[in-house]
Amino acid sequence: MRAILKNLAILILAGISIYNVRFFGTAVSSFGPRETNDMVQWEARFVSLHEKLVQERYLSGKVNYITARSLKGEPMSDYDGPHWSLLRYIAIPHLLVCNDDTAPYVIANFTDGMKADVPANLVKIAESGDGLFLYKKVSLP
Repeated sequence: MRAILKNLAILILAGISIYNVRFFGTAVSSFGPRETNDMVQWEARFVSLHEKLVQERYLSGKVNYITARSLKGEPMSDYDGPHWSLLRYIAIPHLLVCNDDTAPYVIANFTDGMKADVPANLVKIAESGDGLFLYKKVSLP
């Protein structure tokens, strides 16, 4: 009797394992192409900015985040919120902060097509090519 229960348990576990593998395969095959994922797109945008931060030997610390709306004194929109969250994750080990004038570097997100006058003490040092810019804060004479 014990051997029968043992074999039955093995068969049940094997059946569940096969079902899980088939379910996982079906779920994964339903994913879209990697390039359509928001996280992947924002990581690609951030690459040139990150490389410039490394060249500047700024390996961690605060990086200010601005948008055209924030430069005009407007609150973050529904469009800006998800991008802010994605960039905060992607920018690690840098701490992406919003509207913090103490940060030596600034990421400007103009990917929505809106433009704004950037403060004179910010010098553009890198860009993604599609609306994401990296500025370095400089002292004005």
